[in-house]
Amino acid sequence: MAGGKWYLVAYDVRCPKRLRRVHREVVSEGQGLQQSVYLVRASHRSLRDLLARVEAQMDTAVDDLRAYPVPHPAQLWCGGAMVSATAERNEPIAVVVDWWDGVTERIRRWRASA
Repeated sequence: MAGGKWYLVAYDVRCPKRLRRVHREVVSEGQGLQQSVYLVRASHRSLRDLLARVEAQMDTAVDDLRAYPVPHPAQLWCGGAMVSATAERNEPIAVVVDWWDGVTERIRRWRASA
């Protein structure tokens, strides 16, 4: 999903079987930040499609799905064990953005050559 806005997509699924299905849908479109929390870059329509696919795998009476618009990931503040274990504060998000941009560019080139 090259282009578009940035979103944090988070879910809480009680059943392990549904959790695996939801995870498969979200991980195909986003970069994991924590368990059940993903950074997704998508257009409004692509995000709606992703959320609809995820919601179809859930029991909405007991499971939870949320998407929050966020500024560019380089502007997000990060703290905690993950950050201190990997690099200076806020650097991991910039690394994720660089990695994500590289992946989306490789996918775009691969699709163009197919």
